[in-house]
Amino acid sequence: MASSSPSVALLAGPQLLGMFFNWSLQGILTIQCYFYHLWFPRDPLWLKALVYGLLIWEWVQTGLITDVAFENFVYNYGDHAALVAFHNTWFSVTIMSAIASGVIQGYFAWRILMVGRSKLLTTGIVFMSFAQMCVGIAGGVMLKVVDPAASEASAVTPVISAWLAGAAFVDIVIAISMTILLVRAKSGIVQSDDMINRLVRLVVETGTLTAAVAIADLVCFTAFSDTLLHECPALVLPKLYTNSLMASLNNRVFMRRITDGTIAVDSFPMNGANTFTSTIDRDRFSAQLRSADRLAERSAAQIHIQEVVLTHTDEPLQDGKDSPPWGRRTSEPYSKTRVDYV
Repeated sequence: MASSSPSVALLAGPQLLGMFFNWSLQGILTIQCYFYHLWFPRDPLWLKALVYGLLIWEWVQTGLITDVAFENFVYNYGDHAALVAFHNTWFSVTIMSAIASGVIQGYFAWRILMVGRSKLLTTGIVFMSFAQMCVGIAGGVMLKVVDPAASEASAVTPVISAWLAGAAFVDIVIAISMTILLVRAKSGIVQSDDMINRLVRLVVETGTLTAAVAIADLVCFTAFSDTLLHECPALVLPKLYTNSLMASLNNRVFMRRITDGTIAVDSFPMNGANTFTSTIDRDRFSAQLRSADRLAERSAAQIHIQEVVLTHTDEPLQDGKDSPPWGRRTSEPYSKTRVDYV
């Protein structure tokens, strides 16, 4: 897209930085997938296929952009025409990024359906995600058939701009929707509210980050079209999408201990819910039950009390068959609460 001759720093620099960041994020993604493999062996097959499929997809993308780096800085060192050529980036950057973002946004749309039970909202997000993915694929095909130094290359700009704007818009819609649905699920139970606050922070941080990078890519692509500044965010964006997905999945393991309760996280059942166990003390025992009743009425929130088991004795337990398996001797009441969450 360079019709003039900007400095080499504005052509080679963004490509090098983008490649370095891409490799770094690929390493982080690989570690996240390894931890996922250790922590959630009982996740459903479709979810494992999604995770491992995206990992392979991203490794292929990293390999392709590394090949571009060799073309620019090894095989054709000092060749200005090679530096601004598209090489395989029409596929490795544009098409592969569009497909990855569409798939991951579709997953988060499913999460929204599980939380809010809103088919209309989910359908809208899926439609917008599919549309931006198709526009991104079309833009990649157009980059394949045009000469970057020719005048017709400018015709690609509106298509790529529409793709980046669409991807950023869908990210923002997902972040806002998930935040609203999770906040509505608050019930007054400190453990579950702390869990929801953590989920909200994660959703806002990951959604804002991917949207911000997509917008930065859009601004650089349109406002600085005679340079390759857009290459840096473009090479980072697909890795941010996959890392945000893995952060969302692996975050379940950190829900094991919230405030003074104890939480044991299981894997995703097929309906998309998880179960944790929370232990509360006597002082919070009555208030917790009242809050649990209110929470159970919020069926749309998909965060609900599944089972409450209460035990109270006025006398210390004696040794024998009535003693709890963990050897507890106390007259304090205790509660075990099972809560499903998405």
